[in-house]
Amino acid sequence: VWMLAVLRLLAGVGIGGEWSMAGTFVAEEWPEERRKMGAGLMHTGYYFGFFIAAIANYYIGNHFGWRAMFVFGGIPALLVAFIRYGVHEPEVWKNKLDRVEREWGARRSFFYLFSPEYRRRTVLNATYVLVSIIGLWAGSVYVPASITFL
Repeated sequence: VWMLAVLRLLAGVGIGGEWSMAGTFVAEEWPEERRKMGAGLMHTGYYFGFFIAAIANYYIGNHFGWRAMFVFGGIPALLVAFIRYGVHEPEVWKNKLDRVEREWGARRSFFYLFSPEYRRRTVLNATYVLVSIIGLWAGSVYVPASITFL
């Protein structure tokens, strides 16, 4: 059980990291009039992945166990690695990054969130997001398993 928990945590961290990067890529690369469609496809892909995982679990998980499902789940990670290899930083971002590095404004603005003026608000909002994500994952992961026992 501990191995499953650790692997699940690592998978969640990886998904979270790639999810934020994918949103950034959609916002940067899709034309402005089609960004909503791109964001919709990206978010729909997440639930499409749930559907594919359920089908894969029926065939792979039943025959080979949950460890084989983690191997199967690694296939999209390899696809992401392949895609990310071909992605280059846009020139607009490179120019902006050079300017930000000179000014150190981004670092100051991040630490400003934890200044006495904004600390309480930052901690409360981070807690709200954490609780909502825990609720989302509890519903999407544990409810299907518990329904089978009804």
